Amino acid sequence: MAAAALPTARKRPALDEACPTEAGKKRPRYQLADTGDDNAMPEKIGEGTSIATELTGPSLRTRLTRPFSESEARDCMRQLLRAAGELHATGTIHRDISPDNILVGPDDGSGALKISGFGPAAPAPATMLLGKTYMLEEPPTGALLYCAPERLFGLRRHGPEVDVWALGCVMAELLAGAPLFTEATEDEMITQGLDLHDEILTMGVGAFDGMGMLDRLSPPGREVLAGLLSFYSDERLTAADALKHPWFAEEDVEAEPPCCCRGSGDPWLCALDLTSIVP
Repeated sequence: MAAAALPTARKRPALDEACPTEAGKKRPRYQLADTGDDNAMPEKIGEGTSIATELTGPSLRTRLTRPFSESEARDCMRQLLRAAGELHATGTIHRDISPDNILVGPDDGSGALKISGFGPAAPAPATMLLGKTYMLEEPPTGALLYCAPERLFGLRRHGPEVDVWALGCVMAELLAGAPLFTEATEDEMITQGLDLHDEILTMGVGAFDGMGMLDRLSPPGREVLAGLLSFYSDERLTAADALKHPWFAEEDVEAEPPCCCRGSGDPWLCALDLTSIVP
């Protein structure tokens, strides 16, 4: 998975050794050389391909027992957006980001979060039509509550923006302590997404008033959340652009990362879980 780096980025020792092969396949294939990490778990995936992935901790879902403070949520989102940005830079879309696929490292105080669960991952689309990226796919994959509108519509077009939408849902859940959307069907999800779009369009950052703990979110934080949750993909922030928002320049008041998000591991190795990308 792409790096979930902490404030001081380190040299990427493993990413440069991950080489795509067999171009033209539906999904990229990778071979990961020796990482020098004694905690890595070697695994044989297919003929001639070896993958090493770090042994890590539980999912973020198990740690969502209370709403996060704004500074805690900012620390988490900074890591996750960096991870998504690095992943997208490799030409890969995750397509199933949710708290269940975000791992929390061992409790050693370093605060690393790690995106995992690359089963539905796919290469970024190469076909362009009218400036939009298109990709043929089966019925939408991934958790419904984090599925972007363009996938729910079944328009068979999407790019990295679907991961950004999912991260917006994760951000709202961190702050509220509960999922942003609660609907059970694709049509109901589309309706709820359109309602949020209309509220953002007419009320701006005031759209999150009355949404429980989101009431406490500062105007800059609301701007980031609204940008991640733009209903139309071409209006949605990219992971890289989101990180440029002044909200992420604010100093967090915690002396250390939140206890529910402490982790370990190299920020580049732990953020590039290639196992499930290999068919």
